[in-house]
Amino acid sequence: MKKFLILFCFTALCSSAFSAAKIVDLRRVFDFGMIKYYLVDSEGFRDYGYYEYSRWLSGGGYNYTVYTHEVKDKSVAPYNGRVDMNKALYFIRQNETFLEMGTGTIISLIFTACLIPGIPLLLNGDDSYGASEEKEAMYYAGMVLTVFGGVGGIFAAVFGVITIVFGVIAASAKVPIIRMINGQSSSTGGKKSIQWSALLEQDRDCLYFGLKGAL
Repeated sequence: MKKFLILFCFTALCSSAFSAAKIVDLRRVFDFGMIKYYLVDSEGFRDYGYYEYSRWLSGGGYNYTVYTHEVKDKSVAPYNGRVDMNKALYFIRQNETFLEMGTGTIISLIFTACLIPGIPLLLNGDDSYGASEEKEAMYYAGMVLTVFGGVGGIFAAVFGVITIVFGVIAASAKVPIIRMINGQSSSTGGKKSIQWSALLEQDRDCLYFGLKGAL
């Protein structure tokens, strides 16, 4: 009877491990103030737990600030404990920076849109001696909008480049983590290439954007 129970438990454990769904993505969700990266299968289900990321101010001085970053593995069996949390933390920090820089790019592009009304107003306005008040108002309004738009364009270009760099780094760091989650080697062996694609998806309670790496 004892041998039978041991054999039964071993068989059930093996069946559970081999029948586990393949995880294909880590999906970021901002849930009641907490940042969670859910394990997602090919069907889009998030029933396999998540990695919880937190960051807090832990020290600093007159001209510097120290933050502590932490990732907790709250995934379910058989995925729990498979990933080195240092590697998970590295990926998440790169991805968070990517999202921050992406937000900066979007805000900068909003300011850049000031060029649309600014340039026509500037060209059609006039500040020369004897110009009408309407022409002067158009000229100075166009100048202000053009300056705002130009500065916004510069920041959009800078933030855009940084966003792309961190997006590629984050997507590259995600690939070996997903392989480890699935119990595979984190190395691609140099025989497979990584394909990049833009990802913009929405489900019932979240919207997310990023670069996705696939083997």
